[in-house]
Amino acid sequence: LVVFRKLECKGLDLVVANDISDAAIGFESEDNEVVIVGPGDEAQHPPRGSKQSVARAILDRVEVLVAERERARQAR
Repeated sequence: LVVFRKLECKGLDLVVANDISDAAIGFESEDNEVVIVGPGDEAQHPPRGSKQSVARAILDRVEVLVAERERARQAR
């Protein structure tokens, strides 16, 4: 997947990608569906749902990442 290369090449913490070819999700629809990829992670696929529920899933993953980083920082 391109998203894994992008994550590594750009040194990103997370990449969130969606399928722009699917007319049932995205800009002109009520719902969205994404893939969340982080360093060393397998792709996470939150369920298709409202844009608010998908945003919550993304923020939940960010919250986990921040907590992991904080624990690692404190362990040093």
